[in-house]
Amino acid sequence: MINREIEATATECDLVVPENPRGVVIIVDADWNYSGLRRARVFEDRLSTARYVVCTPSATPEWGVSLVSGRIPSEVERLADRVTSAAEAVMNERDLRRLPIGLLAHGRGSAAAMLVAANHPRIVRAVVTVDGRPDLAGIRLHKVQSPSLFLITRDDREVHQMNKWAHRRLSCMATLDVELRPPADVVPDADLNYVSQRAARWFDAHLPGKNGRTPRRSFFGLSDQSNVQT
Repeated sequence: MINREIEATATECDLVVPENPRGVVIIVDADWNYSGLRRARVFEDRLSTARYVVCTPSATPEWGVSLVSGRIPSEVERLADRVTSAAEAVMNERDLRRLPIGLLAHGRGSAAAMLVAANHPRIVRAVVTVDGRPDLAGIRLHKVQSPSLFLITRDDREVHQMNKWAHRRLSCMATLDVELRPPADVVPDADLNYVSQRAARWFDAHLPGKNGRTPRRSFFGLSDQSNVQT
């Protein structure tokens, strides 16, 4: 396992490079506090074990995101620019440039991940968002071609609603998976371990091949007959 840094235009990125990597996963997290750093470390450990290079931008902008879908907040655009810069830096690395790239986004960073996927379909091959707000990507969601997994681990009605809203606006292959996990204070990192494993399986299925373009949606754990309203 090799740890190193690369320089992108907007920020520096930490890389964890396993032997014989099968792809690159860029972590997109808007909450770069203690919790965000802990998530990144768990994701790096689990995904590198699955033979994915993990790229973690070392800085993110301040946030002030509206909870109402509509105009894309400037903070989302700035974070999307940082992620794009990180992806370009990865592609300039001689030993990584041929590897497919996926995005693993948490929380509000999910909107930025969807923007990058919409703007750069030839770069982003798969996306996983966790307890996110992909709806903040607004009308650009329909341009996303990368197979996308919206994973929900929290019992949060608003998160359910916003993910269902975004899921229905994708024309690419997309899955909405609701798997409520024990609180972190009951089973430490239980949700992060599950998320890492689920993300690795998604990337295993979709990073090696071409972008999915088939209009197909899947629901796990949350049906249209649930009490979540849209």
